Amino acid sequence: MFRLAAHCADQIGLSIWQSWSDAPERHAHAIAAFGAIRHISRLSPGDIEAADLALTEASEALGTSTLYAWRAYLTAYKLEKGVSRDELDHDAREFSARALEIDRSNPTSRALAAHAHSFVLRDHQRASEILSPVRGLVGQSALLADTVGLVHFYSGRYDEARAHARLACSLGRWSPMRYAFTTLLSVSEMMMGDMDGAIASGQQALAQHPVGLSFQYEPTLRTLAASCAMSGRLAEGRMVLDQLDRQTGQTLRQLMREVPPTVYPNPEVFHTVRTGIERLYA
Repeated sequence: MFRLAAHCADQIGLSIWQSWSDAPERHAHAIAAFGAIRHISRLSPGDIEAADLALTEASEALGTSTLYAWRAYLTAYKLEKGVSRDELDHDAREFSARALEIDRSNPTSRALAAHAHSFVLRDHQRASEILSPVRGLVGQSALLADTVGLVHFYSGRYDEARAHARLACSLGRWSPMRYAFTTLLSVSEMMMGDMDGAIASGQQALAQHPVGLSFQYEPTLRTLAASCAMSGRLAEGRMVLDQLDRQTGQTLRQLMREVPPTVYPNPEVFHTVRTGIERLYA
Protein backbone atom coordinates (compact mmCIF):
# COMPACT_ATOMS: atom_id res chain seq x y z
CA MET A 1 0.00 0.00 0.00
CA PHE A 2 2.89 2.38 0.70
CA ARG A 3 4.24 1.98 -2.81
CA LEU A 4 0.83 2.51 -4.33
CA ALA A 5 0.28 5.64 -2.26
CA ALA A 6 3.68 7.01 -3.19
CA HIS A 7 3.06 6.29 -6.84
CA CYS A 8 -0.32 8.03 -6.79
CA ALA A 9 1.30 11.05 -5.20
CA ASP A 10 3.80 11.16 -8.04
CA GLN A 11 1.26 10.89 -10.77
CA ILE A 12 -1.28 13.44 -9.66
CA GLY A 13 0.86 15.92 -7.80
CA LEU A 14 -0.68 15.24 -4.44
CA SER A 15 1.44 17.86 -2.77
CA ILE A 16 -0.74 20.63 -4.22
CA TRP A 17 -3.29 19.80 -1.52
CA GLN A 18 -0.88 20.93 1.16
CA SER A 19 -1.38 24.60 0.29
CA TRP A 20 -5.16 24.51 0.14
CA SER A 21 -7.46 26.75 2.05
CA ASP A 22 -11.24 26.70 1.95
CA ALA A 23 -11.23 29.30 -0.84
CA PRO A 24 -13.33 27.97 -3.74
CA GLU A 25 -11.00 29.46 -6.34
CA ARG A 26 -8.03 27.51 -4.92
CA HIS A 27 -10.09 24.37 -5.00
CA ALA A 28 -10.93 25.00 -8.66
CA HIS A 29 -7.27 25.55 -9.57
CA ALA A 30 -6.26 22.34 -7.83
CA ILE A 31 -8.92 20.34 -9.67
CA ALA A 32 -7.73 21.87 -12.96
CA ALA A 33 -4.18 20.79 -12.14
CA PHE A 34 -5.30 17.20 -11.71
CA GLY A 35 -6.99 17.43 -15.11
CA ALA A 36 -3.81 18.84 -16.65
CA ILE A 37 -1.90 15.65 -15.89
CA ARG A 38 -4.63 13.66 -17.60
CA HIS A 39 -4.29 15.96 -20.63
CA ILE A 40 -0.53 15.36 -20.77
CA SER A 41 -1.11 11.60 -20.95
CA ARG A 42 -3.46 12.02 -23.93
CA LEU A 43 -0.75 13.51 -26.15
CA SER A 44 -2.64 15.53 -28.78
CA PRO A 45 -1.51 19.13 -29.45
CA GLY A 46 -4.83 20.35 -28.06
CA ASP A 47 -4.33 18.34 -24.87
CA ILE A 48 -0.80 19.70 -24.44
CA GLU A 49 -2.12 23.25 -24.82
CA ALA A 50 -4.90 22.58 -22.31
CA ALA A 51 -2.40 21.14 -19.83
CA ASP A 52 -0.14 24.15 -20.29
CA LEU A 53 -2.96 26.59 -19.58
CA ALA A 54 -4.23 24.71 -16.52
CA LEU A 55 -0.77 24.27 -15.00
CA THR A 56 0.12 27.90 -15.62
CA GLU A 57 -3.00 29.18 -13.87
CA ALA A 58 -2.76 26.66 -11.04
CA SER A 59 0.94 27.22 -10.35
CA GLU A 60 0.50 30.99 -10.24
CA ALA A 61 -2.49 30.67 -7.90
CA LEU A 62 -1.19 27.92 -5.60
CA GLY A 63 2.58 28.33 -5.91
CA THR A 64 3.47 24.72 -5.09
CA SER A 65 6.71 22.98 -6.02
CA THR A 66 5.08 20.09 -7.84
CA LEU A 67 3.04 22.31 -10.16
CA TYR A 68 6.11 24.22 -11.32
CA ALA A 69 7.89 20.89 -11.79
CA TRP A 70 5.04 19.64 -13.98
CA ARG A 71 5.41 22.80 -16.08
CA ALA A 72 9.11 22.00 -16.51
CA TYR A 73 8.23 18.42 -17.43
CA LEU A 74 5.69 19.61 -20.00
CA THR A 75 8.49 21.23 -22.01
CA ALA A 76 9.60 17.72 -23.02
CA TYR A 77 6.20 17.03 -24.56
CA LYS A 78 6.27 20.39 -26.33
CA LEU A 79 9.65 19.46 -27.79
CA GLU A 80 8.18 16.22 -29.13
CA LYS A 81 5.41 18.27 -30.78
CA GLY A 82 7.92 20.37 -32.71
CA VAL A 83 8.50 23.42 -30.51
CA SER A 84 12.16 24.43 -30.83
CA ARG A 85 14.57 23.88 -27.97
CA ASP A 86 15.50 27.56 -28.09
CA GLU A 87 11.91 28.46 -27.21
CA LEU A 88 11.75 25.90 -24.41
CA ASP A 89 15.16 26.42 -22.83
CA HIS A 90 14.08 29.30 -20.58
CA ASP A 91 10.91 27.60 -19.37
CA ALA A 92 12.67 24.31 -18.60
CA ARG A 93 15.30 26.12 -16.51
CA GLU A 94 12.95 28.61 -14.87
CA PHE A 95 10.24 26.18 -13.81
CA SER A 96 12.75 23.59 -12.58
CA ALA A 97 14.48 26.23 -10.49
CA ARG A 98 11.21 27.51 -9.05
CA ALA A 99 10.11 23.99 -8.14
CA LEU A 100 13.33 23.20 -6.29
CA GLU A 101 13.45 26.58 -4.57
CA ILE A 102 9.98 26.02 -3.13
CA ASP A 103 10.66 22.47 -1.93
CA ARG A 104 14.10 20.91 -2.36
CA SER A 105 13.07 17.68 -0.63
CA ASN A 106 10.15 16.77 -2.91
CA PRO A 107 11.06 13.59 -4.88
CA THR A 108 8.33 14.16 -7.46
CA SER A 109 9.57 17.67 -8.19
CA ARG A 110 13.13 16.40 -8.49
CA ALA A 111 12.10 13.64 -10.90
CA LEU A 112 10.15 16.03 -13.14
CA ALA A 113 12.85 18.72 -13.09
CA ALA A 114 15.58 16.18 -13.84
CA HIS A 115 13.61 14.96 -16.86
CA ALA A 116 13.47 18.50 -18.23
CA HIS A 117 17.20 18.94 -17.71
CA SER A 118 18.11 15.64 -19.36
CA PHE A 119 15.73 15.65 -22.33
CA VAL A 120 15.18 19.33 -23.13
CA LEU A 121 18.39 20.94 -21.85
CA ARG A 122 20.69 17.97 -22.56
CA ASP A 123 22.42 18.54 -19.24
CA HIS A 124 22.74 14.96 -18.04
CA GLN A 125 25.21 15.86 -15.29
CA ARG A 126 22.83 18.40 -13.78
CA ALA A 127 19.94 15.95 -14.08
CA SER A 128 21.96 13.32 -12.24
CA GLU A 129 22.77 15.79 -9.45
CA ILE A 130 19.11 16.79 -9.11
CA LEU A 131 18.23 13.12 -8.67
CA SER A 132 21.12 12.30 -6.33
CA PRO A 133 19.40 13.12 -2.99
CA VAL A 134 16.33 10.99 -3.79
CA ARG A 135 17.82 7.98 -5.57
CA GLY A 136 17.25 5.92 -2.45
CA LEU A 137 13.52 6.35 -3.00
CA VAL A 138 13.55 4.94 -6.51
CA GLY A 139 11.75 1.79 -5.40
CA GLN A 140 8.78 3.85 -4.20
CA SER A 141 8.04 6.05 -7.21
CA ALA A 142 7.30 5.20 -10.83
CA LEU A 143 8.17 8.69 -12.03
CA LEU A 144 11.46 8.65 -10.16
CA ALA A 145 12.37 5.19 -11.47
CA ASP A 146 11.52 6.28 -15.00
CA THR A 147 13.60 9.46 -14.80
CA VAL A 148 16.60 7.68 -13.32
CA GLY A 149 16.28 5.14 -16.14
CA LEU A 150 16.13 7.90 -18.75
CA VAL A 151 19.28 9.55 -17.42
CA HIS A 152 21.06 6.20 -17.67
CA PHE A 153 19.65 5.75 -21.17
CA TYR A 154 20.82 9.13 -22.42
CA SER A 155 24.28 8.32 -21.06
CA GLY A 156 24.42 5.01 -22.94
CA ARG A 157 23.98 2.74 -19.89
CA TYR A 158 21.23 0.69 -21.46
CA ASP A 159 21.29 -2.20 -18.98
CA GLU A 160 20.65 0.22 -16.10
CA ALA A 161 17.97 1.97 -18.15
CA ARG A 162 16.22 -1.35 -18.78
CA ALA A 163 16.30 -2.30 -15.10
CA HIS A 164 14.80 1.02 -14.03
CA ALA A 165 12.22 0.88 -16.82
CA ARG A 166 11.05 -2.50 -15.54
CA LEU A 167 10.80 -1.06 -12.04
CA ALA A 168 8.82 1.94 -13.32
CA CYS A 169 6.43 -0.35 -15.19
CA SER A 170 5.81 -2.34 -12.03
CA LEU A 171 5.36 0.64 -9.75
CA GLY A 172 3.29 2.50 -12.34
CA ARG A 173 0.90 -0.29 -13.17
CA TRP A 174 -2.10 2.00 -12.52
CA SER A 175 -0.62 5.12 -14.11
CA PRO A 176 -2.21 6.66 -17.23
CA MET A 177 1.38 7.26 -18.40
CA ARG A 178 2.48 3.67 -18.06
CA TYR A 179 3.02 3.52 -21.82
CA ALA A 180 5.90 5.98 -21.44
CA PHE A 181 7.60 3.71 -18.90
CA THR A 182 7.15 0.70 -21.20
CA THR A 183 8.54 2.70 -24.11
CA LEU A 184 11.76 3.24 -22.17
CA LEU A 185 11.90 -0.51 -21.70
CA SER A 186 11.37 -1.03 -25.44
CA VAL A 187 14.04 1.39 -26.60
CA SER A 188 16.52 0.08 -24.01
CA GLU A 189 15.99 -3.43 -25.35
CA MET A 190 16.46 -2.16 -28.89
CA MET A 191 19.79 -0.56 -28.01
CA MET A 192 20.89 -3.79 -26.33
CA GLY A 193 20.17 -5.71 -29.55
CA ASP A 194 17.08 -7.52 -28.25
CA MET A 195 14.77 -6.70 -31.16
CA ASP A 196 12.15 -9.30 -30.24
CA GLY A 197 11.95 -7.86 -26.74
CA ALA A 198 11.83 -4.31 -28.10
CA ILE A 199 8.96 -5.18 -30.44
CA ALA A 200 7.00 -6.97 -27.73
CA SER A 201 7.45 -4.06 -25.31
CA GLY A 202 6.58 -1.54 -28.02
CA GLN A 203 3.37 -3.35 -28.84
CA GLN A 204 2.58 -3.53 -25.13
CA ALA A 205 3.17 0.22 -24.78
CA LEU A 206 0.69 0.93 -27.58
CA ALA A 207 -1.88 -1.28 -25.87
CA GLN A 208 -1.35 0.66 -22.63
CA HIS A 209 -2.36 4.01 -24.17
CA PRO A 210 -5.59 5.40 -22.68
CA VAL A 211 -8.67 4.03 -24.43
CA GLY A 212 -9.95 6.25 -27.23
CA LEU A 213 -6.66 8.09 -27.65
CA SER A 214 -6.36 9.65 -31.10
CA PHE A 215 -2.61 10.25 -30.80
CA GLN A 216 0.06 7.72 -29.95
CA TYR A 217 3.37 8.41 -28.25
CA GLU A 218 5.87 9.28 -30.96
CA PRO A 219 8.87 7.62 -29.23
CA THR A 220 6.88 4.38 -29.02
CA LEU A 221 6.11 4.44 -32.73
CA ARG A 222 9.68 5.36 -33.72
CA THR A 223 11.17 2.61 -31.59
CA LEU A 224 8.69 -0.02 -32.73
CA ALA A 225 9.11 0.84 -36.41
CA ALA A 226 12.91 0.75 -36.20
CA SER A 227 12.94 -2.49 -34.20
CA CYS A 228 10.65 -4.18 -36.72
CA ALA A 229 12.91 -3.04 -39.55
CA MET A 230 16.07 -4.34 -37.90
CA SER A 231 14.47 -7.72 -37.21
CA GLY A 232 13.34 -8.07 -40.83
CA ARG A 233 9.64 -7.51 -40.12
CA LEU A 234 9.40 -4.81 -42.75
CA ALA A 235 5.65 -4.97 -43.40
CA GLU A 236 4.87 -4.49 -39.70
CA GLY A 237 7.41 -1.70 -39.45
CA ARG A 238 5.92 0.14 -42.42
CA MET A 239 2.45 -0.02 -40.89
CA VAL A 240 3.77 1.61 -37.72
CA LEU A 241 5.71 4.18 -39.74
CA ASP A 242 2.60 5.08 -41.74
CA GLN A 243 0.76 5.75 -38.49
CA LEU A 244 3.57 8.00 -37.29
CA ASP A 245 3.80 9.94 -40.56
CA ARG A 246 0.04 10.50 -40.64
CA GLN A 247 0.07 11.67 -37.05
CA THR A 248 2.90 14.17 -37.48
CA GLY A 249 2.03 15.28 -41.00
CA GLN A 250 5.59 14.71 -42.25
CA THR A 251 7.78 11.74 -43.07
CA LEU A 252 10.14 10.61 -40.34
CA ARG A 253 12.76 9.88 -42.99
CA GLN A 254 12.90 13.51 -44.10
CA LEU A 255 12.77 14.78 -40.55
CA MET A 256 15.71 12.64 -39.47
CA ARG A 257 17.72 13.73 -42.50
CA GLU A 258 17.13 17.41 -41.72
CA VAL A 259 17.72 17.27 -37.97
CA PRO A 260 21.33 16.86 -36.76
CA PRO A 261 21.96 13.93 -34.41
CA THR A 262 23.17 16.32 -31.71
CA VAL A 263 19.62 17.54 -31.03
CA TYR A 264 18.78 14.08 -29.63
CA PRO A 265 19.73 13.32 -26.02
CA ASN A 266 21.71 10.30 -27.20
CA PRO A 267 23.10 10.51 -30.79
CA GLU A 268 23.78 6.75 -30.79
CA VAL A 269 20.05 6.14 -30.49
CA PHE A 270 19.39 8.63 -33.29
CA HIS A 271 21.71 6.72 -35.65
CA THR A 272 20.19 3.37 -34.70
CA VAL A 273 16.64 4.55 -35.30
CA ARG A 274 17.57 6.28 -38.55
CA THR A 275 19.23 3.12 -39.85
CA GLY A 276 16.05 1.16 -39.20
CA ILE A 277 13.78 3.80 -40.67
CA GLU A 278 15.79 4.00 -43.88
CA ARG A 279 15.19 0.28 -44.40
CA LEU A 280 11.44 0.81 -44.21
CA TYR A 281 11.49 3.47 -46.92
CA ALA A 282 13.66 1.35 -49.24
